[in-house]
Amino acid sequence: MSRAPPEPEPGPNTNPTDDAESLESAQQRPRSAAFEAHRTKRIPFDVETWYPILREHTFHTQVLELSPRTAAAIIAYNRQRFLRKDCLHHRDCEAIYDLRDEIDHCLRSYPF
Repeated sequence: MSRAPPEPEPGPNTNPTDDAESLESAQQRPRSAAFEAHRTKRIPFDVETWYPILREHTFHTQVLELSPRTAAAIIAYNRQRFLRKDCLHHRDCEAIYDLRDEIDHCLRSYPF
């Protein structure tokens, strides 16, 4: 009796941007009760919770939302940079450069 080999699990050599589309579709799905419980538990640590309290005592803060594609590109960069894994692709670099430009725009648009 032969068994089919198990599906390979994503490992450190897996490029996260390959899953960017599935990450985006996962965001559209209803969240589980366990996820919501975890999220509720960590709300006091979210910047959206504590920043308004400190706003007048600290620097202006602009929050940028990361797309799943950009988050996956950051993971790929870190895997290549620190784990020496060859998983950074051209599309990852484009996403990181887009993020760099968005951060630069935020910095330039705020009157310091």
